[in-house]
Amino acid sequence: MKRIGVIILILIGLVAVFVIANRNSFLSRASNYKVYNEKGESLPLLLFDRSTTQKFNEGSIMNKEILLCFNAGIENESTQGTVLAILVEQPHLYGVDGGNSQFTKLGNWVLFQHNLNRSDEYWPLYNNGLIYANKQDEPIRFFVAKGNTYKFNTFGDLKVFGDTIIVEKLDGPVEKEGVYVVGE
Repeated sequence: MKRIGVIILILIGLVAVFVIANRNSFLSRASNYKVYNEKGESLPLLLFDRSTTQKFNEGSIMNKEILLCFNAGIENESTQGTVLAILVEQPHLYGVDGGNSQFTKLGNWVLFQHNLNRSDEYWPLYNNGLIYANKQDEPIRFFVAKGNTYKFNTFGDLKVFGDTIIVEKLDGPVEKEGVYVVGE
């Protein structure tokens, strides 16, 4: 009788692991990037690879993203927490809906995304007339994807890292280049 109970528990555990793994709940660390500021100082950020699917009336598209997870001590009202997303194939910088409350770090190599519906959504930190009445209110003054780097200005509590955050791709150029500067 004990064997049947153990087998049932193992099967339930395997099904749970399979369901969680297929929902992209566990995100792996992006080890092919380094993060530093304009002075070349390494920053205590963890980067994770993520893919999300956006659905539209006409179909859906898959977005490859890099999540920037800041230390828990940095709480930024402008970003609803400490998680930003860089879209790789259409270079933009976004705040992840719900911020760090939607994720749990499991060490330095795995990020558990526990609310797939909410944390798969994001909102722009610039060029959005719905959130920011004018360009002077936007937290992002510039975002550049060029060569093998992504660069953007810091804002709010992120200023402790310096004036600019640079995310450098170590294994080649960024997938697509783009530039956003306030007033252009």
